[in-house]
Order: sequence, then structure tokens, then C-alpha cells
Amino acid sequence: MSTLNPAKWELKPARNGVTAADEVQREMIMATKEQKAMALRRLNEIGQLGSTYMARAKELITNPALLNQDQFGICGMAASTYILLVYDPLRFVDLLCSIFNNEEFEGIPVGIKDPVTQTGDLLEHRIEQYQRKLAQKPDLDPKSKLDFLVCRSLGKLLKKTDKQTYTETKDFSKKFAPSLKLDKKDEDKILKKGDLALTGEAVEVILKEIVQAPVIESHNKGKMDLLAGPAIVGIINDWFDKHPMREPLVVAAVNRGHYMGIDPKTHASVPVESLQWIQGYDPPSSAFPHRLSSEPDYDHWVLITGKVSTKITSGGNEYAIPVWTWGKYFTARLLQNYTQGYIGWLLCVALDPAKTTMPLVVPRASPDWIADETTKTCSRSGCNATIGKGSRHHCRLCGKLFCADCCPELEMVPGQQLKPDLARKVGEKFSPIPGPVRVCSDCFKKHAGFHWMRDKEATQCQECHKEFGSFRWRHHCRYCGKLVCGDCSAQNKACRRIGYIDPVRICKSCLKTDKWK
Repeated sequence: MSTLNPAKWELKPARNGVTAADEVQREMIMATKEQKAMALRRLNEIGQLGSTYMARAKELITNPALLNQDQFGICGMAASTYILLVYDPLRFVDLLCSIFNNEEFEGIPVGIKDPVTQTGDLLEHRIEQYQRKLAQKPDLDPKSKLDFLVCRSLGKLLKKTDKQTYTETKDFSKKFAPSLKLDKKDEDKILKKGDLALTGEAVEVILKEIVQAPVIESHNKGKMDLLAGPAIVGIINDWFDKHPMREPLVVAAVNRGHYMGIDPKTHASVPVESLQWIQGYDPPSSAFPHRLSSEPDYDHWVLITGKVSTKITSGGNEYAIPVWTWGKYFTARLLQNYTQGYIGWLLCVALDPAKTTMPLVVPRASPDWIADETTKTCSRSGCNATIGKGSRHHCRLCGKLFCADCCPELEMVPGQQLKPDLARKVGEKFSPIPGPVRVCSDCFKKHAGFHWMRDKEATQCQECHKEFGSFRWRHHCRYCGKLVCGDCSAQNKACRRIGYIDPVRICKSCLKTDKWK
């Protein structure tokens, strides 16, 4: 077995409480600054959150990597919550509203007590679970209390969303009773203390139905068991290659295994309970042992945050795998010949700007932002117009260069709400990114079907068909972008899913469909 080489493998010092390895220091845009700012503002709507949890909630929105499952058995739910924070912080605040304001979440009545039995309060039960866990492990980090309440609430949402999968998850959790030194009759204590070991199917349901990850691809355990190390790593690296700058992550079920590691300080052999390969220490040097049907199939969930690299060591070819778990980034290490069995399930997720109501605006520093000198012709298919200095324009959604005809005017796209002030025109009151912004024709057609009608496109109300004039003014419905009169857009509603956190003008048709909710 090769020993740890501190010069080669030493992790970087903690920065803001998060340890980061070289492989995960990527320039990646998760939620936009605007989305985070909106989420932080909306925290003030949660009256019951209070000063006890407010500071931690702000920390997690600002830096999701701080999320810490501590010594709770909620690693699968923590990985799912991390993805929720980085992809949609506004939805994370919706979950907090459900927990602390005793409200339903996206139509799921998880936070409301039964009027007859007076049971079912989401927050009350999660706090009870936390107190049981605290009695068992009094050294829990006090900061992780909110982390536990939020992550463990996903278990209740899973129960309401897919009861069969939840039941299977409970049965799977009981397999860990022997390792926790619990008798058969005490198996239910695992759940009472707040631990819930998620199956791969359960994580997939949470990501699809609750987190609503925009793009998800599952490589389940049955297939993974048949794959050698290079095939598993190939799946991971292909996913990151396919989604550059689209926030790709891989949720991975892993086995920590039963083997001896080398303590980097004493160079003595120590058991796996002290050192684990996913924390960057020496990898196991033997194949993963076959387990009995009564034993857990795998025992931990982590996030793989970047491509896997291969290093040549004295023990053989070794994979360096950037992972996130326990509120920190690590470089996990596995020998190529012994990867099979240590990684048991992959759920690949990513953002897709064409499928999200929150567009990612390409910054000038992004690799997607095409430099002026790289092309002399318009990027739109079928248009070969020559573009030069003063006649080229960047699309703010794809970063490509276009002629004036193919990137014609500034457009309104959903995403961030700006308060009107004296410096802004009426049409600029509610815009996702400061301004209307320049968008190419192709991106505008693909983007969520949103169309902000220009005044010249309609002489009459799109609802009642009465002519606009001096006494019947044009107004825009903030949800669909149609031009309507005041009578047909008399109600204001908050359209949080497209970024309007304060009530804005909504036309009668959108009001009836309830799509604005």
C-alpha cells in the first residue's frame, strides 16, 4: 500500500470553513447573484425563522458548501439540499417557509397539523428528532441544527410524494441497526433519532420531484456493479464534458469499506472508522468484499464536483475524485483496480438554461463569451453577414457574436425584480438582469416562451380587444408579456417562479391558469 505523500495530496487550508482541493477550484456560476439576493430578501417573510436560524440560513444561501450533515444519518438528503441551494435558492426559501410558517410546500401539506389529532407539525417533529440525536451525541455542531431540520424535512416530503419509496427507504435504514449497536427490537430508533438512509430510488425521487433538478441522468447500482473503474470514471467525466459551465454535479452512493489506512502523522495502520478514502487518505488496496443480503448495499452519499483525474503511484494507477461531504471539499482516492464496488450509484444533474425560468446571463469572463477577434461573421445559422468593429453584438444568454439584424433589440427576460426609480423607464421597471438586455433571436425563441410585446405590435387589448387610446392605456402582463388594458390587468400578484417577489400586474388569462403561482 502506498503511503500518503503530504506534498502531493495535502488539502488546502479551510477558507470560510470550507476545505477545498485543487480539483474543485473551478470558476463556476451556480445561482446568479441576483437569485441569491432575492432569496436573502425573501428570508424576511419567514416570521418564525427568527434570529436563531436567520444567520445560518443566510450563510447557506451565500455559500451552499457550508451545509453540514455533521453526525446525522442524512447524507443523501444533505447532497439533495446542496443541489437545491446551488440551483434554486428561491425554492430553498420556499422550503423554509413551509417548515417555519407551517405552510404546504408546492401543494404538499407537510407543515399543517391534522385538525382532529393535532399531529403532523413538520417543525415540531424535526426538532424532537434533533433533541433525540443531541442526547445521543452531545458534541454536535450547534450551527448544523438548521441543516438537520431542512435536510430531514426532505424525508417527510418524500413520504408525501412517494409513500412506497419512503417505506422501502425505512426498511433500508434498518439494515444499519447492527453497525449502530441497536437490537432488532430497537431498529425504529434509527428513524426516531432522525437518521434516514436513502436508497438510490429515493434520492432520484427527491431530485426529480422536490428539488426539481433541471437535467438528471441515472446510472443505477445494478449497472454500476458490472462496471470496472475506467467505465465508472468515464461516465463521470463524460457528464462534466457534456455540460461545461452548466453547473454539473454527480450524486454518488459510495462504500467506505473495511480496510486499514495509514495515518499521515504516525504512519501507523488505523482502521476505517478513523480514516476513510473519501476524505483523501490512502485508498483501499483490495477489492470491495461481497455483502450479505441483510447488510447495507452502500453506506454514504457524496457529491462529485468535478472530473476525475488519474495519478500514477507506487500502489498502481490511482483516481483523484473531487467530492463534497460533511460541509467540506475533499480529494477522494481510489486505486483503479479496486474502484468497482466502492462507487455504487451515480445520479448526474446539471442546469439547462433552456429549461429554467432563471436564465444564466453569460458574464464577459466566461469561456462561453466569444472574444471579438475570434470571428468576422454573424454566428446565427444561415446568416453570413460580415461583422466588424461597431457592428457586432454579444447575446447575453449564449455569449456569441451577431450582426445587428440577428441580435436586434434589447429584450425583457424573466429572472430578477428591480424596484422602479426615477432613472428607469416604465418598460424597465421589472427586468431580470439590470436593464432589458441584448438577446439573439435564437435564444429569445428558446427562452421559456416569454415574449414582451412592443407597443407597436398591438393597437388593442389582447384580452377584451378594445382599442388603446388616450383613456385606455397599454399595460404589460408581467407573466406572459402581452399588452392589455387596465381593466384586464387590474390584479397584482407575486410571480416568484420568474423572479417577481413583490406583486406585479397580471392579466385575466394568466390569473385564471394559476401559472403565475
